[in-house]
Amino acid sequence: PLWVRQTWEHMVTHLRALRCDVLAFANARERSDLLLVRAARLAGVPKLVMELPNLFPNDGLKPDDVDLFVAPSHYVAGHPSVQAAVRNTGAPVYVVNPGVNTSEFDPNASKLAVCHPKIFQTSGGMGMGMGVGVG
Repeated sequence: PLWVRQTWEHMVTHLRALRCDVLAFANARERSDLLLVRAARLAGVPKLVMELPNLFPNDGLKPDDVDLFVAPSHYVAGHPSVQAAVRNTGAPVYVVNPGVNTSEFDPNASKLAVCHPKIFQTSGGMGMGMGVGVG
């Protein structure tokens, strides 16, 4: 159908226009993972990073589809479904534990704005952003 072609062209065109050095995306365990990988490669995105908030990455991943897997724990990194994806793609998996500010759970802790002024003091109220430059 025409809408499929238009959607595909839209994805590739916009990824190409962004001129990304790295595309990081979460494992959705859906065919959309493969669609995004193909569109990014057609657009010339040099590096693809799949974050693993879910186990069982798509078993349709092929060599060179993903350059790196990021797991939130050693349990996830060593899970048989993730290890199968590592073997299928040839991409390594690294563990990056999510950061947790334990003072958020302490009712006697000082205000978070004192600990994290750049995160919580924005003109529009509460907000947070992150940017990465390559090259």
